[in-house]
Amino acid sequence: MPDSNQSETKQYLLGKGEGGSVYDHLTGIISKLVTETPADSQQLFEHLSAAIQDEERKPKGPKRVLMVLTSNDKLGDSGEQTGWFLDECAHPYFVFIKAGFQVTFASPKGGVAPLSEDSLNLEDDENNQFWGNPKLKGLTEKTQKLCNMKSENFDAVFFVGGFGTMWDFPDNEDVQRLAREIYERGGVTSAVCHGPIALANVKLSNGEYLVKGKQVTAFTDEEEDAVKRREIVPYTCHTKLAEAGAVMQSSGAWQVNVAVAGNLITGQNPASAKPVAEAVVNALAPSTTPEDAKVYGDLLLKALYDAPGASYDKNNNKIPTDEEAEDPPEPTEGLQDLIEDASYLEWAGVGLGRDETQRLYLAMKKFAAEEGVPLVLWGKVMGTGSDYYVLEGEKPDEEAAESEEEPNPALVEGKDGVNKYNYYVCTQLGTKWTRLPNVNCAQIKASRQLKKYFKGDLQARVTGYPPFEGNEGHLLRARIADIAASCTIAPSNLWEQPDADTADEDRTLDLTPSEDEATRNEPPQPKAARWAHIRGGINSWGRCLKMPPKENEDEVWVGEPPCTFVLRAINRDSNSEEVWKLTEGNGVTIIRNLEWPGAHTVGWSDTPLTKYANIYVGYGVKYSPKVYTPPMPFPIKQEFSMDDAKLAEAADPLTEPPAEEEEEAE
Repeated sequence: MPDSNQSETKQYLLGKGEGGSVYDHLTGIISKLVTETPADSQQLFEHLSAAIQDEERKPKGPKRVLMVLTSNDKLGDSGEQTGWFLDECAHPYFVFIKAGFQVTFASPKGGVAPLSEDSLNLEDDENNQFWGNPKLKGLTEKTQKLCNMKSENFDAVFFVGGFGTMWDFPDNEDVQRLAREIYERGGVTSAVCHGPIALANVKLSNGEYLVKGKQVTAFTDEEEDAVKRREIVPYTCHTKLAEAGAVMQSSGAWQVNVAVAGNLITGQNPASAKPVAEAVVNALAPSTTPEDAKVYGDLLLKALYDAPGASYDKNNNKIPTDEEAEDPPEPTEGLQDLIEDASYLEWAGVGLGRDETQRLYLAMKKFAAEEGVPLVLWGKVMGTGSDYYVLEGEKPDEEAAESEEEPNPALVEGKDGVNKYNYYVCTQLGTKWTRLPNVNCAQIKASRQLKKYFKGDLQARVTGYPPFEGNEGHLLRARIADIAASCTIAPSNLWEQPDADTADEDRTLDLTPSEDEATRNEPPQPKAARWAHIRGGINSWGRCLKMPPKENEDEVWVGEPPCTFVLRAINRDSNSEEVWKLTEGNGVTIIRNLEWPGAHTVGWSDTPLTKYANIYVGYGVKYSPKVYTPPMPFPIKQEFSMDDAKLAEAADPLTEPPAEEEEEAE
């Protein structure tokens, strides 16, 4: 508890000297309310209210971003021209402007910042809109000198990429100063493509490199080789940043890849420029207003300590007392401790942000208590209209009784197969959670042939070829089944290993926790052999169990593919070295699945048990090194042609009618 002096307490609440704000520290403040005595909590809350009032009095202005361009136009000793890349400047610029941000352009020398001529792709709409507008183009021809820029005037710095940066960014003192000061003040330090080379020599006030132990991405060695520049540049971005202690995160060549490590945001290549800018906007956007913060704190304090006095919300509506309100449901055992897991997931460069995580945890807790089932966060699937939050829960035993007709086990696996778990989704926290339907084998097979982004509407029609049986909710459930089967892993020492002599038909997908405490307490290691799948693999028939026997016992299923069962080490996967990326830092093991971009696993040692967490945050689309081309429709059948027909007149089957008999003469 800070000193009772209101001024000092207010400084604590505002997080001065730590680069935070009352919004950033709201979760921490609520935690203090829980742990302190009621009297101290009441005083702390009063100071929080005073701090919020001070925040409200401050002028509210737009966020300010400093975009830094290179001043170097020579590609080493090659004699070729270079500079900054147009895509990596124009695309982020419009993202910032549309968000209402103020943008300032600067360069080490000031004045004209040279554009790399080979990046002048005016077929791109935003490039053409930027470079074709004399005013916008003029911003890059009259850049401010970097030495004149003060970090306190900006909320974020964005280092634009281009090969020119490799010579004038790494050792520039003003580049290092602005990156360090904005980062330590709680602003966002960001860069894309070759721009992250600006961070290679940046040291914080404590003497450590800014990128040390953090997830960072930049132009990869593979991409340098593709453009034949590795022998020209003084070093590659990956090599230089790794020497400074960065945990390098890379995707396939030219694939979108953004690494978010708190308020450090980096992108891999030109295609990642716009997503990096969007991540900067999300990081700077205020997620909690002062009014919301006050109501949130008031509600929590009242619920925990029954604070005296009437409380009112921001609309001047009285908040019900404990006697007036219904008793809250009891929390459910087995609910994931999302707050703790999220702190470790940040090491993997993945997460939803502290504010969103807090709201998601409260929504999970409420839903779990209402349904009476333990839940874990499976992940977040991005959509073009809305995003899906996805929760995973064990299927209750009595749920099977709800169906009047037992499904055909050859077409739909039950609780022992791919439908072992229930999945619940919502597109906005605080709204109703919807349980996804069970998935059948045909839907899994069809979903693997469709490359589609989700819309965010469970009832949306799924178009494309091959035809898909069901709506977007069924497609989402099929994708979840594939991702969960491929990417849900855990330290193998936590479970009893299956008997090697057990026949395939006798195996199940159930796991038995290991009773050997010495084995279970071994810390997780970044070794593929020590991590294993804890979900059965799904074969090409869309199944993770063998087909049930046919009615005629003499008949067998022809061509049935084999099944892969639980606790198989990930190093036994095909192309495991290309699929799994394992890193380790500060006792935390980070594993990424490159086949399903967005799938992460984190393991850490928390005495006396080893802990781990799996999460997926992505678009639900599998990576493929091949350029996807939609399949062509079947050829149109030719119409009947009289010219090609061989026709012959058939004989007339009719015969002459019989002659009429003459009437008898009278």
